[in-house]
Amino acid sequence: MIIPKEMIPEWLNLWFMTNIIKDLDLLTSILSVSIVSFLLIEYYVNKNPNKGIWILKLLAPGIAIHELSHAVMCILSGKKIKKIVLFDSQFGGGYVSTYHSAKKESPTVSFMITFAPLFSGSAIAYYLTRYFIETSLNFYSSVLVVVLIFIFVTASGPSWVDIKGFISTLKNLDMVLRDTIMLLLAVFIYNEMGQFLSELLINMTYIHLIIILLIEFVLLGSLRIVKMLLEHLRKSISEERDFKSPEDFFIKNRNYKPELEHYRDDPMLLENEKPIKISPYGKDNYQDLFDEEL
Repeated sequence: MIIPKEMIPEWLNLWFMTNIIKDLDLLTSILSVSIVSFLLIEYYVNKNPNKGIWILKLLAPGIAIHELSHAVMCILSGKKIKKIVLFDSQFGGGYVSTYHSAKKESPTVSFMITFAPLFSGSAIAYYLTRYFIETSLNFYSSVLVVVLIFIFVTASGPSWVDIKGFISTLKNLDMVLRDTIMLLLAVFIYNEMGQFLSELLINMTYIHLIIILLIEFVLLGSLRIVKMLLEHLRKSISEERDFKSPEDFFIKNRNYKPELEHYRDDPMLLENEKPIKISPYGKDNYQDLFDEEL
């Protein structure tokens, strides 16, 4: 059953860009102001770190969304994240640290990671702006919304570090050519199957998507449990084969000391002597017996 677009909540229209395309001038203005203002503020903060840190503290909610957008796109693109700092009050910023890969980075992936905050922050600012225009607010609410719009517009722009990182990937001409071909293919598929994909996404945004995700989580969890059981069974079989009894361990080891054998059976131990634990599950219990590691 296809759900009519009239039944889709207004906030979900972001999926299909209907409202954004209708207000393209507003979106373009937000994007332009966002990029310029963020670069100007970053330049000012670098020149005046003591004064500029207070501006960054004001932008803390927007900076947190900025870094979170980077992190989400890193996860979706398969980059391994080392550390995430949404906002550090000491130096007034945040960052996402990732592990470097020996493989060449795709310009498309780099573009998505670099400009993810621009799209997320601008989307928030866009809907706040529409809410401010279409809703009758009192003075204090109006001031709060305007401040939030300023925060998200200003903090969503890409930094110089982000832009330089993206430009560096354009040096890989083979990757640029590959991504260009993929982009043209994606445009072709969208033109040919756009309506079908839109209807599919409409359905998936409702209960269908929730059910699909639940089934996926159950399958992944079941697979993990089976893997753990098989690994445990493999270790048990291996240990049983190598050490059928405690005596086997001592007989096979060249440092075996027969005089210690009575520790296993004699309950009457000398006062200052400790019993030797005989276990096939690790080398730590045998360090009192042997000079070399197993």
